[in-house]
Amino acid sequence: MGTFPRLTCANCNNISKGAYFTHPHAGRKININTFYTYDSTYVIYLIKCPCGLAYVGETTQKVKNRIKQH
Repeated sequence: MGTFPRLTCANCNNISKGAYFTHPHAGRKININTFYTYDSTYVIYLIKCPCGLAYVGETTQKVKNRIKQH
C-alpha cells in the first residue's frame, strides 16, 4: 500500500513515494492504507512546496488531472 509513480510521469518528482509520509508540522508518521497512483480518484493529497509550506486538498478527479490545475 502507498503511493507509487509511473515511470513516464513528469510530475512524479512531486509525489511522496511509499507507505507513509511524515506530517509537515506535527512530525507524526501518517500511514497510507490504500494503493494510489496518479490515475487514482477520490483522494486527499498533500503537496509540499520547496519553501516549506504544504497544501492539503481533495479531489474526485484523477490525481494527475488535479495536479495539473495547481
